[in-house]
Amino acid sequence: MFHGSFSIEAAEDVASLAGDSDLLDLLSSLLDKSIVYQLPHLGETRFVMLRMIREYALERLADAGELEAARERLASYYLRLADESEDGLRSASQRQWKQTLDLEADNFRAVLLWASECRQAEEIARLTRGLWLWFWLHGNLDEVDHWVRRGLACADGIDCRNGGWLLGLRGAFSVLEGGFAAGAARLAEAEALLTEAGDRRGIATMKLVHSFGTAPLEGEQRAQAQLQENLAAFEEFDDLWGIGTSLHAMTG
Repeated sequence: MFHGSFSIEAAEDVASLAGDSDLLDLLSSLLDKSIVYQLPHLGETRFVMLRMIREYALERLADAGELEAARERLASYYLRLADESEDGLRSASQRQWKQTLDLEADNFRAVLLWASECRQAEEIARLTRGLWLWFWLHGNLDEVDHWVRRGLACADGIDCRNGGWLLGLRGAFSVLEGGFAAGAARLAEAEALLTEAGDRRGIATMKLVHSFGTAPLEGEQRAQAQLQENLAAFEEFDDLWGIGTSLHAMTG
């Protein structure tokens, strides 16, 4: 079920959702039979299953009619991890969070694919909201934009906060690609949705990106005023990423 390696914490969480309480005994048995292997990494023990064995296990789950429920349990864990990473990547612990997400990259991509195939816009929004900065740090903006577009394609009825983030991220990528007018329109719509949702840090994030397109559209003075306003908001939230990015843009 896991793609790539996984931690004991992830395995325990997913197993608990299925009502399994003997995970450690099961994992020990799988290790003894060389079905699962240990992968020591930076002091954290992780586990991996050979692809052929994993594919066989997935077939068995499908035959038993349990595959979809298993995927939902896996998604539940990674949705919570994405929620936590939204704060972590903006904090002094960014390096540690980046390393954690690097290790979980295959699992996150598998959950994003599942959510896209099932047209689960809320789940796509939560994942991209939590992971977009990780994609950014890797220079993978095209990839996260792909998932955002998939989310927007099935976003009818989505709640204000998640809809605002999907629109805002799409607008941000438009601005970064030089589509200032189209990006600004999407960001303005996203700000309205996030205001309705009460997501003040989300609003500040959209305004920050909006300011990147303000200079060519409205002039440098207006852009600097927006950045100064954003800086104050991020300082209130103790958002180190927002503070650093605002300061860099103001002096760049």
